[in-house]
Amino acid sequence: MEQNKHISELESQFTKAVGLHQHGDIISACEIYYQILAQIPDSPLVHYNLGLALFEQKEFEKSCDHHRTALKQAPQNTDVLYNLALSLGKLGKLEEAIAIYEEIIENAPDDIDS
Repeated sequence: MEQNKHISELESQFTKAVGLHQHGDIISACEIYYQILAQIPDSPLVHYNLGLALFEQKEFEKSCDHHRTALKQAPQNTDVLYNLALSLGKLGKLEEAIAIYEEIIENAPDDIDS
């Protein structure tokens, strides 16, 4: 029962962070994402969202780190791959970004981002 309450609280925190993120309060959203990751460090969804928020803050290196961590848990996730490539492009790591775009096209040719 206690575990269900904890999960519910984490879900509530995540929902709050997503809402803050969507409304432009990226710093507050990041704080909550980090709090959640302190409790569930292997969450690909939280790492992905934090990567998006950090990208918006022009923290491209950190964005890459969180997208790479998300990929460890969800290696074929096209959205994560695409956003990792965007961050790499912003860092001037064009060859690595291109390789990821090629991987996306190969694995998901019908994906709109491809």
